[in-house]
Amino acid sequence: MLVHVLSFVAAASAAASTTSASSHTFATLVECTSAGGCLWQGKQNELVNDQRILHDMLVTYHRGDNYDVAKRNLKAHIEYIEAVYTHANDMNHDMTIQLGLNPRHLYEDTAGLGDPLDAVLVNMQGKVIDRRLQASTTSTSTASGGGTLPATLNWCTENNPQKRSVCSEVKSQKLCGSCWAFAATDLIETAVSYTTKNAPVSLSSQQLLSCSTTAEVRTYTYCFARSGNIPTWLEPSMKWDATNKG
Repeated sequence: MLVHVLSFVAAASAAASTTSASSHTFATLVECTSAGGCLWQGKQNELVNDQRILHDMLVTYHRGDNYDVAKRNLKAHIEYIEAVYTHANDMNHDMTIQLGLNPRHLYEDTAGLGDPLDAVLVNMQGKVIDRRLQASTTSTSTASGGGTLPATLNWCTENNPQKRSVCSEVKSQKLCGSCWAFAATDLIETAVSYTTKNAPVSLSSQQLLSCSTTAEVRTYTYCFARSGNIPTWLEPSMKWDATNKG
């Protein structure tokens, strides 16, 4: 373990770093260039190379055994994301989303992600659709109250009628695999904040999983699970038993 850490520290010391854009969070890819390679958002508001971000992610999130497996998985995700941006640059396309790493990438390989080029093509297609929607939508739409509606709304920023965010902090389910519970609490949080005009209060997704008192079984079907560019680990259906203690 110590040998691995020291080798990464040595590699990190050679990484070029500059002040990065504040719009990027830790472990998101900032840019890839033919001359300088790919740069990632580091912890100290700096740009770092892929060796440094690999080291920082392992130090921050890896615990317990299977260090080599976690390192291999994380490295594969780094290479995949960098390949996406490299393809985008070759096609003179600016990605409309930010791609980055999260703790789950230490435990999952990239087998279900598909071809990085396909991710770029899907993003390009989405950009064309967005342009068509914007062209067909004007900022002079009339609201029921007689005012005008903007072309776009974002309830997690100030770009909405309430001029404030009604969204709480983003939660990570990590390996929990219960996205329905997280979606439910997020929906309740935003609905309450919107209605009461108070700041959003984060609710516990775990309570939905572990505090059920009635015996109830539900099967959740994900109709999009087998569509394009969806990781293969997402099952098309999942049974939830309310008495399984979470």
